[in-house]
Amino acid sequence: MLKEIISYCDCNYYRGQSDNYTLNPGILRKRINEEYLDRFEDEYLELSRTYPNQLSYYKPQKFLERESALSLLQHYGFKTSLLDITSDPYIAMLFMISNSIDSYKEPTLYLFDVDIMNNEKYNLFTKVKKSSFNERIRAQHGAFFNFDKLLLSGPYCQNSKNNKFSRIKTIKLQLCFDDRIFDKSFNDKVQSIYKSNDSFSIQQVPLFNILRNNYREKQDIDKIKLETLKKIQYDLLSKLNEFCYYMEDLYPDFEKQLQFLIDKYPDKKVDDQINYQLNI
Repeated sequence: MLKEIISYCDCNYYRGQSDNYTLNPGILRKRINEEYLDRFEDEYLELSRTYPNQLSYYKPQKFLERESALSLLQHYGFKTSLLDITSDPYIAMLFMISNSIDSYKEPTLYLFDVDIMNNEKYNLFTKVKKSSFNERIRAQHGAFFNFDKLLLSGPYCQNSKNNKFSRIKTIKLQLCFDDRIFDKSFNDKVQSIYKSNDSFSIQQVPLFNILRNNYREKQDIDKIKLETLKKIQYDLLSKLNEFCYYMEDLYPDFEKQLQFLIDKYPDKKVDDQINYQLNI
């Protein structure tokens, strides 16, 4: 179904999220540490002094140069004013459903109709130059929405008289468990039991057990939601893998590849620590 929707929509950029949170870059999210916000420029400047061959410092006004530097910081996990997007919808789907699931979430896929020629100049969209220090951009077919542009004067300022910002057409697809359908199915099942047994009473043990089990199922709704989400995740990942889309291919840098290998072979869970000795 997702494939059909993507084929039908005339969009050229995408973003996958593991949950239905606001479409904001890392530095603008609610859980961000306030001290991090206050110290961001100082930390960025200090890093550029420590690693001058890899990173240069630019003030927000020089957004074209700055966004390349910020993309490098984001590459290594820094929260910046850049929001990752990709030109490959299946890579976006990987990001949407590849995280481990231990609680119910609502994976979300965004589709953007980006007029590249105009939006790169008059909107948040930007293509960052690829470099040997930022290999993920090429692997992820990546681009960004640069929220630094909102801070600048002229056409990049929302409050400017010369504001020429144009909105980017966006479609949002959200995978969510519909409680209303579940409740209706449950109520229909209960009603059918009553209608088929005019003299229904609590003493009719088999029928009572059916009702009790259905009520128990309703109480376990959170568990059912989680199991349903895990099933969808498994099916989608399996289908993407069939077409050679793997999460590890999106992180070609050495450090991340090592981490994927480490996670691939987790330690065994044992009650007692076993020490192995070499007999020489």
